[in-house]
Amino acid sequence: MFNYLPKRMPSKLILNEEDATNEEVTKNEEAINNSDDEKIKPHETCKAWLRENSDFKLRNFQLNPIRIKGYPTDKNHCSFICEFGDFENSDAHLESMPTGNPESLSIRMTMESVTNYPHYGKQLANAQGIDILMNTHLDSQVPVPYFSWAEYDFMKPAVDKKLPVMASAFISNCGASSFRLKAMEELSKNGISIDSFGRCMHSKDAKSIDSFGRCMHSKDAKSSKSDTIRNYKFHLAFENSIEEDYVTEKYFQSLVEGTVPVVIGSPNIKDYEPQDGSIIHVENLEQIPQVAAQMKSLMNDESEYKKMLEWKSKGPSTKFLALVDLAVVHSQCRLCIHVGTTVRLKEIATKHPECQCQQSTGQTTFRVFLRERGKFEFQEMFFDSTDLSIESFYDQIRNHFLSQDYSPIWIGSRKDFYSTGKNLKIYAVYPATSNQRDALYGTANFTSSNQILNHFNNNPCAHLEIIFT
Repeated sequence: MFNYLPKRMPSKLILNEEDATNEEVTKNEEAINNSDDEKIKPHETCKAWLRENSDFKLRNFQLNPIRIKGYPTDKNHCSFICEFGDFENSDAHLESMPTGNPESLSIRMTMESVTNYPHYGKQLANAQGIDILMNTHLDSQVPVPYFSWAEYDFMKPAVDKKLPVMASAFISNCGASSFRLKAMEELSKNGISIDSFGRCMHSKDAKSIDSFGRCMHSKDAKSSKSDTIRNYKFHLAFENSIEEDYVTEKYFQSLVEGTVPVVIGSPNIKDYEPQDGSIIHVENLEQIPQVAAQMKSLMNDESEYKKMLEWKSKGPSTKFLALVDLAVVHSQCRLCIHVGTTVRLKEIATKHPECQCQQSTGQTTFRVFLRERGKFEFQEMFFDSTDLSIESFYDQIRNHFLSQDYSPIWIGSRKDFYSTGKNLKIYAVYPATSNQRDALYGTANFTSSNQILNHFNNNPCAHLEIIFT
């Protein structure tokens, strides 16, 4: 679990006193002698001193687990103890289920479009004092995306596309806020043939699928829909809303079936593509003639078309792996991790621990705690201020975990084709309190020694997260 520096020692501990000034030695001796803690041995290193002073009493989550009230679940997906139920004194609660604990964190959750349901957006949630927002946005405290390795077999082989019709579409909400219906009309006017199986602009019935895109006879509607999509070179993955990170099954089913998605929706959809150049993004109606020309060209150039599906045989990019690996841990458990971490860090803040030790040479040893994304427990590491190049920083972390024969959290979740984790490639290291948009695509990921040093100096006992790919 968590181990932390327990006792409050001199803010500047000087070792190697032979190198210090008389004034510094005197102050150091006075600080140590006036402390209730053990005296520092002259030969003791900063790392040894920090390690020996690590008896820190914190809440035992085995005996007193995280409790969440009102979360809709009949199964606990979490690997550590976290309880769900109708608790009077909970650590967190759905906003509609008040609790007796005034410090209980409020939760607001949806997988719907925030454009259509602003109540679930960050702006209103913040204004109304919601502590934990769970939606499809990667900058929410606990993202609830549509994607996962369990839900989608992304490496499923593609089939040859022999249909003369270029694209398929399943759209049944004809009153959506996006421009998707107008885009379908314009694509048709520009010579793109479309089989529309949904209620909107309906032109064809699929086997076992009605005009609403619903299964009529099969027990597995998703399978019937997928079997239809896979026979077309393109699928119109047109979302009902245009907002960042609102990416639904329309898009992911296209990837599974090896059909190039033509996307209207998330402005940052390129963050979700399995390889560069593997999707077509329609940002506005003015692009339709250009998009239509590209689709026609690809229909007639099998070699260029297959390049867009190369990831099916070579494996997707590390960027895509890092994204989808987020959902290896169920959102329920990621909620537990977030609540537990919030409780733990708040508890630590009240203890005011000293987590660094400075030698007279000016070198500082930092005590830092790291965990893989999706894990709750942190591991202790030490870093010297004179050895914080980004290369050395990553190497030290990698070697620390390799020495344990550590297996990444996604082992067993990905397909065997790209599931080996023996090399422990680090994709990102960032403050554990960062949101996933900043961690994956923003500025939270450490990229320079100055950034690391500044964070360590400004955040004693820094808590970091790692994404292994």
